[in-house]
Amino acid sequence: MVLFTDKELVAEFSDLGVDIDKDDVLDKLRMLGQLHRMDAGELAAQWVAYSHNKNGCDVLLETLEAFEREV
Repeated sequence: MVLFTDKELVAEFSDLGVDIDKDDVLDKLRMLGQLHRMDAGELAAQWVAYSHNKNGCDVLLETLEAFEREV
């Protein structure tokens, strides 16, 4: 079940000032969205809140794995 396209995901993150440019990161974000039944906007907002609490960490595969464990 696809809740959003890659284009929608990139646009939502971009609107919040976060650039997504790696396929592995897009794949992980897509998986997290499906797992938690979040649309692209919800996922982007959750990431920004998490990142802010971690002093602005970048969207990398490693940080997404930590995000998955902590959220």
